[in-house]
Amino acid sequence: VKKDIYHANPSTNFSSFSAWINKRFKHDLMKGQLHVIDYILNNDKYPCQVLLTMGQDDLLTNLPGQRNLFKHMKWSGMANYFASKKVILKDPQGYVIGNAQHYDRLTGVVINKAGHMGSYDQPFAFYDAL
Repeated sequence: VKKDIYHANPSTNFSSFSAWINKRFKHDLMKGQLHVIDYILNNDKYPCQVLLTMGQDDLLTNLPGQRNLFKHMKWSGMANYFASKKVILKDPQGYVIGNAQHYDRLTGVVINKAGHMGSYDQPFAFYDAL
């Protein structure tokens, strides 16, 4: 796999965290993309679905903060999204893995026991939620 990654040195050790990568992306951290989500949801010319995934235990972009961010969206369907019923998500064995809320083209999914790197913390739950 390493040789298939563009410009990867075969002797490079890959891990779940890389200070080298983090340093090179620091200029891109914590930049809000709400305007992009608004544009996608308001653009009827190219309608597409938007899926926002959130980890229940995320300390960096916590759940109350993310939900508060939704209140600042400039999408005409936001009130209907908030009024929509939350659905409990279960894995194939019947265990509760989170909840989802959906209206029109926006779906918000919260995965239980997942942090900032939710798909790393709960990969099967994220897969099942999709």
